[in-house]
Amino acid sequence: MNRANFPMLVMAGGSIVGTFAGGLLLGIVPNAFLLPALAAILLTLAVKVWRHS
Repeated sequence: MNRANFPMLVMAGGSIVGTFAGGLLLGIVPNAFLLPALAAILLTLAVKVWRHS
């Protein structure tokens, strides 16, 4: 494994864990909360990526 593949593996692992956790929360937490929370997380990450460039 070279240095270029490490970030990809970390992102893939986080994606798998996030998908599993989201599937578990879907039956417990209402959609009216999950969708705005996901939007806020994605917006925050987009701003951080934009500022980093």
